[in-house]
Formats: sequence, C-alpha cells, structure tokens
Amino acid sequence: NNTKEGFSMKIKLEHWLLILLSLFLILTHNFWLSVDSRPSSWDASAHLNLCLQYRDVLTNADSSIVKNLVAVSGYYPPLYHLSALPFLSLYGFSLSAACLVNLLYLLILLWATYGIGKRLYNELTGLLAALLVSVYPFIVYMTHTFVIDLALTSMVTLGMYLYLRSEDFTKKWPSILFGVVCGIGVLVKWTYVFFLAGPLLYTGWRFFTVTVEKKKVWQN
Repeated sequence: NNTKEGFSMKIKLEHWLLILLSLFLILTHNFWLSVDSRPSSWDASAHLNLCLQYRDVLTNADSSIVKNLVAVSGYYPPLYHLSALPFLSLYGFSLSAACLVNLLYLLILLWATYGIGKRLYNELTGLLAALLVSVYPFIVYMTHTFVIDLALTSMVTLGMYLYLRSEDFTKKWPSILFGVVCGIGVLVKWTYVFFLAGPLLYTGWRFFTVTVEKKKVWQN
C-alpha cells in the first residue's frame, strides 16, 4: 500500500511540476509580447491579413460560408487563423494579440511531449522531455511569431501520442481521437499527413505481415 501511495504521490508531483512549467511559460510569453518592439516579418503580417479576411467572411456569413472560408487562402487551411480570432477580438488586431493563440499550441506540445515520454519510459522522462522542448530556441521563436509552424508541430506531437496510446489501433478511444486529431491537423496545414506517414506505414506493414503469417498457419 505504501508503495502504491508513494507512486501515486510521485505522479501527482510531476503533474504539478508540469502545471507550474505551463504557468511559467504563459507568464514569460506574455511578458515578451509586452516588451517586444521588433518590426513584424512578412510571413506574420501575411497571416494576420488572412485573419482579417476570415473575420470578414464570418461577419458576413451566408449559406456558402464553408466555401468562402476555404477560398480565403489558396494554400493555407483556415484553422490556425480561425483559432486566433477570439484573441484578436478580445485584444484588438495586432501581432501581439494574434501570438496569444500560440500559447494554446505550446501547451498542447508540452503535454503531448510529456505523454510520449511517459508512455515510452516513465513520468520523469516525460517531464524532462517537456522541459527540453519548451526551451528549444526554434520552439521559443515560433511561440513569439505569428506563423503556423508551432501549431503544426503541436498537432503532430499530439497525433504521435495518440498513435502510441492506440497500440497499433487496438484501443478504441485513442484510435478514434487519433483520427479526430489527424483531421484537425490537416486543417492546420495540408502537409500534416506527411509527418505521420512513417508510423502509419509501419503499422500497415505490421498488420500485413501478421495477416500473412496467420494465413500460412491456417493453411498448414
């Protein structure tokens, strides 16, 4: 009983540490946005302009709203820009306000990374992995810049976590959630599917080889 209780306390402590890390990142992100005076990059300005166009479509919504949303950009799907609109509505149309949505994707990345580390090794490994990914220079840069890359990274990581939880799609709910996240990921950026192609092909190959082996056993 003492062993189980101690193990339970250990998990709870690491969850609290992850929550504290999340709060620290939120505070530092907001502080950076409040003091950042750099001129915006071309990409960030282009994405903010797309947000304005998406807002206009939603403001003048009609029966063809889905078609109009897809037509706003000839390349980017709408989800990232649509997810930024609540922050832009609350704090005004600025790049600093738009970058607040990156906190949402940063937290998804943080907790999904923790989940992968915990799934493959243990809770401490997951916590260390989450800490490391939160201080990667490029991750920090993407968090402070209004571009799609962080959202794509977080959704790929979440998809990989759910793939591991599904245990080669033998678990019902993780498999269903994996499908949902893949759909969301494609709405973030079309290239999402390529990042998970490797694990999916591996699972398909394993399923094929197991099926062939079973067929040989039945024939014998």
